[in-house]
Amino acid sequence: MTARVLVADRVGRILAELEPELGPVSWRLNGVGKLTLSLARTDPKVTEANLRFGNRILVQFDNGLPNWGGVIDPPRDWDGLHVGVTAYSGEYLLGMRQTDRGRYFTQATVGYMLQQLILEANAVFATGITVGSAWTGGELHSPDLHFKNLLAFAQDSLCRRLESADIAIVAGESAGNITFTAYLWERRGMDKPGVVLMEGHNLATVKLSEQGTIVNSWDLAGEGTTWGEDRLMSHAQDADSIDEFGFRQDSAVYSDTSNQVTLDGTAASLLAESAQPHNILTLEAADLAPAAFADYDVGDSVRAMLHSYGFGGYDYMIRVLTREYEPAAGTCDLVVQEDD
Repeated sequence: MTARVLVADRVGRILAELEPELGPVSWRLNGVGKLTLSLARTDPKVTEANLRFGNRILVQFDNGLPNWGGVIDPPRDWDGLHVGVTAYSGEYLLGMRQTDRGRYFTQATVGYMLQQLILEANAVFATGITVGSAWTGGELHSPDLHFKNLLAFAQDSLCRRLESADIAIVAGESAGNITFTAYLWERRGMDKPGVVLMEGHNLATVKLSEQGTIVNSWDLAGEGTTWGEDRLMSHAQDADSIDEFGFRQDSAVYSDTSNQVTLDGTAASLLAESAQPHNILTLEAADLAPAAFADYDVGDSVRAMLHSYGFGGYDYMIRVLTREYEPAAGTCDLVVQEDD
């Protein structure tokens, strides 16, 4: 495997092509991936200008893995002979910015909110992110935002509480610049039943964990200062889960939610996540058909066939949540969840 590694300044202008030793590289669904690399201290390209915190970096692989792009930031480590550099994927750019005090949306979709928040942040000071396509379906929501971190809002609200959506900041190269483009999908990825991860073939290591906590009755409270009839409330429960595992309750308060549809959607989302235990698998995957690295990406659902796991073996569709490439081993560590 060889990889082309480009470094750019804060506005994206490419400064140099580096020749590092790559460490682990990760991609995370609706999260921030990470890259580590090591450079010889004697390399003339190891300069403060090239490795400045806030500079952009782009890794282009030749083994079917997608581009990885991100931002150089602490920590940075020195051992006399080498400098160790850390970078965080494009989603990290959202984490550097926040909304203004008293930013309100009225009857807006999650896709519209993402687009507007990025445009407003760019108007204050360029984020380096351009607005790409965004899913504009789903319910209409009216959240109140006060100095809200954009990454936290995207992860917790746009992709979880308000809707079940997926976000990514995708890196590329164009006209001598490293670029970052924001996308939001109703669901990222595709169902790929012909892409198969098989124990004993293209899987070297497998760990299966059945995860909880199981909750099958949720009571949520929304906006309000008292607990009278005027307070927004929502209830959701799952009869099948109660029959199978017993009655298990929990509750939560979302004082920033003033819309009944939004609160009901949050309750439904929490119930969908907690009514049944989740099978979480950690896999070490090789670049072998029928699941070569180029055949699937984060967000895709593929088939896993594990004859030694579960009661009577395991043969299910699973969704890739995290992929971390280990250059030294030539393998990818995957965190996946059984598909709904």
